[in-house]
Amino acid sequence: ELQLHFNILRTKDKITKPLPNGYRDVLCNLIVAECDGLVCELQLHFNTIHDLKPMNHRVYKIKRAVGLDQHQSAMVRDLNQRRNSRVLRESQRQAQENAADTEAARSN
Repeated sequence: ELQLHFNILRTKDKITKPLPNGYRDVLCNLIVAECDGLVCELQLHFNTIHDLKPMNHRVYKIKRAVGLDQHQSAMVRDLNQRRNSRVLRESQRQAQENAADTEAARSN
């Protein structure tokens, strides 16, 4: 049985503070130690929001296509590059700690 261990990197709670259009969800970025520090996103939605999500994503894609978020995209890219470097260092450290813990458990 495969067991995955993960650490929460970041959460965004838009349930208690919804967007101006009423959109609500919780996003969790997780680091999966057994997958070389893979960072994934877990999205938690209410059923009603989940049903509307495909249309909202189409609107998002249209906004990007006409350049309404180019400046924001450049800022996000820069922040992502910085975060990815930090995440990589942290996940490597965690992988080393996990390997050491596993080795210590095997020797006992």
